[in-house]
Amino acid sequence: MVTPYKFDSALKTYSFETKPTGNFQSYFQIEQLQKVLRGHMITHSLNWLVRMASDIETNIVSVELVNEYSQLESEAPWKISDAKPPPH
Repeated sequence: MVTPYKFDSALKTYSFETKPTGNFQSYFQIEQLQKVLRGHMITHSLNWLVRMASDIETNIVSVELVNEYSQLESEAPWKISDAKPPPH
């Protein structure tokens, strides 16, 4: 009967001493995790912003190129019926 009592009281003492320590560690790890998550969210947001800005720039450049190419003079046709070379 003495052994279970000593074991139980040692376990309760150990539990009493380690629970606050574990709670503080968990609190600080959660705080650290929140900082890491904030960092990931900021990085993800900046990556998304850069991607969207580059997509917009690409679309604007493509519209400018279509506009520029539509205003070019047409080339001469491949076959000119009036100026055929003599047959061999």
